[in-house]
Amino acid sequence: MIQISNSKLFGKQLYINNISPNVVADFTNSLLSDSHCKWLLIFDNVTDNKDIKLPNIRIAGQHIIVTTREKRYLGDNVLTLRPFTNQESEIFLSKVHPKEKKENIIKLSKVLRNYPLALAQVSKEILMYNGGIDSYFEKRNNNSGIELSMVNSDITQNYNYNYHEVLNMTLQDIERKDKEAAKILYMLALLPTDLTKEFLMDLFGSMIEEKLITLGRYGVIQAMEHNNAQIFNIHDVIRDETLNKFNSKDELYKKDVILYLIKNFNNLYSDKDFQYFIQPNLSNNYITTLYKIIDICLEKDIISEETIHAINIALRLNSRSVCKYVNPDLHRQLSSKIYHKNLENISPIKRSLLYTSLLYSEFIFESEERFLEYKKECLRLLNLIEKSKNYKDLFSIHTCLSYLYLFIGDFQEAKKYVDKAQENINYSNDSYNLYEHLYIKAWVSYELREIDSGMRTLAEIEELSISKSLSQIAKLFIKDFKIKFLLLKGKKEEAKKEIEEALKIANSYYNNTPSSTIGELEYTKTMVYFESGQYDLAEKQGRRALNILTKAFGGDVVDLTQAHIYIMLGKIHEEKGNRSAALEKYKKALNFYDKKSDGKSNNFYEYGELLSNLSTFYYKQKNYIESKFYFQKLAQTFGLEHKIVAKLIKTLPHEYIYRISDKNKA
Repeated sequence: MIQISNSKLFGKQLYINNISPNVVADFTNSLLSDSHCKWLLIFDNVTDNKDIKLPNIRIAGQHIIVTTREKRYLGDNVLTLRPFTNQESEIFLSKVHPKEKKENIIKLSKVLRNYPLALAQVSKEILMYNGGIDSYFEKRNNNSGIELSMVNSDITQNYNYNYHEVLNMTLQDIERKDKEAAKILYMLALLPTDLTKEFLMDLFGSMIEEKLITLGRYGVIQAMEHNNAQIFNIHDVIRDETLNKFNSKDELYKKDVILYLIKNFNNLYSDKDFQYFIQPNLSNNYITTLYKIIDICLEKDIISEETIHAINIALRLNSRSVCKYVNPDLHRQLSSKIYHKNLENISPIKRSLLYTSLLYSEFIFESEERFLEYKKECLRLLNLIEKSKNYKDLFSIHTCLSYLYLFIGDFQEAKKYVDKAQENINYSNDSYNLYEHLYIKAWVSYELREIDSGMRTLAEIEELSISKSLSQIAKLFIKDFKIKFLLLKGKKEEAKKEIEEALKIANSYYNNTPSSTIGELEYTKTMVYFESGQYDLAEKQGRRALNILTKAFGGDVVDLTQAHIYIMLGKIHEEKGNRSAALEKYKKALNFYDKKSDGKSNNFYEYGELLSNLSTFYYKQKNYIESKFYFQKLAQTFGLEHKIVAKLIKTLPHEYIYRISDKNKA
């Protein structure tokens, strides 16, 4: 039975079983012609005008829609529909299935070939059964490979065979008549996204326009308007066929195409400031495509100095101080891939710059063995570069080493390399490198509590006029340090005013989305409340900061700032007399630092305060063994001359300090 109306009366009249299609059509038309109710008749996928038998339309509300792959003489009311672009399919499916993973969204759009009707039909089925996209694929796979809602008939199968044959002949014709256009097509097929004309003009120059017109005439690419931009799209079927043809080429041709693409990327990034590339409407083209082509280079072992340069750019674009929403996993994957490649043919200078970029990946610090290996190679490369007297690259690698020692908490070594970098600062004309150096310099000053030096460094950034070219994130980092230095100077009201302004800018920039930058600023606001003696507000604020950072990092106490907040909460609970809660918070922070140390230095100021607080805490509890343990750990880590140790010695009774100091060690 086929029922084509919600009207019960109409449904009773139409009961069809094993009747000739012509009879069904004539009978249906007669019913529709005499009907006075509203109806919609759809002739779907018409291949010939003879397939259309139209009823007489009598009243408003009676409509006919004809769909066809071929434009026939259907009158003036013709609307041409194209498949969605990859981007449009993803946007559509993400709105219909907001809880689905992006990879499932992309997989479904590819299976359905971006056909809007197929996307809508299958989405309706998925929603109806409440199983999600994974469940849809599971049913599809269990159905002997037949695509649900997209079963191919003999006619469509024959169409597919013919299509591939025509496409293959088209590609051959392009290669024969315009080799450069064919090369461009192969490059476009290698890149993963719908590409804007602006991006393609940036990447290939003005010559690309003529080649795009040529490829458009052949029908292998299509252009459309989206969000006030012209987008060029290659249908997945054409992309697959093009890549198959490209992969059948000899290795020299393929390498030439890939290296040409890498060279163009490098030229593109050298011509523009990084700020240009991190705009949300550009990142998909400019960043995703770069990572894609680098993946291809590494997969095919095409590792040249051009490739290394492109990798440096890709890692920098995914830096926390440049990009609004960094992808640590992407950064780590690329770091791991290149770290395990043979780089003997790469010059020491290029290798040192690569190692500089790798520093910001957690991959380097995952094991002590890898960290020590990385550190050893950095120092070896430094020795080679120092002999070459290449001051610009010396500035970069000294900055890299200063951050390396800063990250592990060895601030004396960090300061040594900061000073070395400062000697060559005039040789660097890269605003990003200058910012990086000065930011590290300010951080080292903060950890050493050298307030005047830190404030001078912040002023130095203004004097060098690099602040205008910095990302909004970098500006917020600088502002955060300024507020922390103001607190150290006792300027609480000024700090309070500055933190409110910084948070307003940050929340607007991130659209109130949790981020490490906002979390850091919220922690600084916690410090402002604590230093002002507003402990209830400080506790509430600290929990808010923790909540934001947990969402941003995907876990609790996985970052320095989270550990610092727990130390702050411990101090707040001590001030309120809640000792058990204080100890609980201190232990959480201590556990993080113990894991972080891993045989390395650990002179973070907050860590010193934590050890001091624990020593005092246990002394008040008359647990002298534990108090002695933390005092000795503090003295061994920081030295007896450090401000934190000196302060603790003044706090505890002299006779007790003498007894626990362990003269053989202290």
